[in-house]
Amino acid sequence: MVALLGTQDSPTRGWSRHPPNIDPPDWPPEYEPSVQTDHGNKAIRRLLETGTGATVSFHVAASLVLLAAVAVADWLTGLEYSFASMYLVPVVAAAWFVGPAFARLLSASSAAVWFSLNFEAEKGSSLGVTMWNIGIRLALYLFVAMLVGAARGLLEAERRRSLIDDLTGMLNSRAFNEVMTRELERMRRTSRPLSVAYIDLDDFKNMNDRFGHAAGDEALRSFARRAMQTIRKLDAMARLGGDEFAILMPETDRDGAAAAVARFRDCMQAIHDAPIGFSMGVITCDDLGGVSADAILQRADTLMYTAKRLGKNRYVHARFSEAVGVLPPPPPKAAD
Repeated sequence: MVALLGTQDSPTRGWSRHPPNIDPPDWPPEYEPSVQTDHGNKAIRRLLETGTGATVSFHVAASLVLLAAVAVADWLTGLEYSFASMYLVPVVAAAWFVGPAFARLLSASSAAVWFSLNFEAEKGSSLGVTMWNIGIRLALYLFVAMLVGAARGLLEAERRRSLIDDLTGMLNSRAFNEVMTRELERMRRTSRPLSVAYIDLDDFKNMNDRFGHAAGDEALRSFARRAMQTIRKLDAMARLGGDEFAILMPETDRDGAAAAVARFRDCMQAIHDAPIGFSMGVITCDDLGGVSADAILQRADTLMYTAKRLGKNRYVHARFSEAVGVLPPPPPKAAD
């Protein structure tokens, strides 16, 4: 028999009287959140990271090796062959894989190396011509480095937009799955637990029908803004679609998840004039061997519908292993 590790209910707060306050008043002092609202940005930065410090060091070393290889080839071929454009190879690598500062440094180094290897050819030229030749190559290297850095920036900006929910500014379902998959891999390596909460706003369809979709969108934004102020620094929260949200709680066991969820509910329900009730399903995974992100979300979703059948505006908490094939399947989405 499945063990429900935690349930909680409170007076139902619906949409019958008025739409939710668009800008709820400040928190009561006892609920004042101490964390910032950049959890989603931190999660996105983790997704956009190209690698660890060791990986960056590798790219720095690889760029320097490329510069050395071009310099050796330039020296071996003598003055008959021009290798000036080949110095762009390490510059491009540095701009793409390391960053603009190192790319500028490597541009200057490339120009200096080219000049030192072609000094004999410049002996017969005036100082002005020599400075022009060095300057034009340095400007070319810096310009290419700038273009490559800008292209990399545009690519990252586009990827960032693909990870953000347009309405709430939270992570979207795609980004949440990526973050969750990474955290599962990390938790497996460290043998630490992980918990996930699946949230669905109660009677949200009725609110849309009664007050219109514009009011519904404002309610979602208000809920998302307050929720992001409430979760812990190590957590990640996303809007999965419609009125469904999820919170990822890494390194969080059963007791830690119960405390975090209780605090989340207390803080959210302490908002004056914001009658947003919600049901939650919470899954804790103590053993992550062979567990996928989709399986965890599916069972958290099942627990969330169990909370709705128990009366809504509450949460149901279980271990992943205890929720396997025991709880009844969730009702159709239209039955919200």
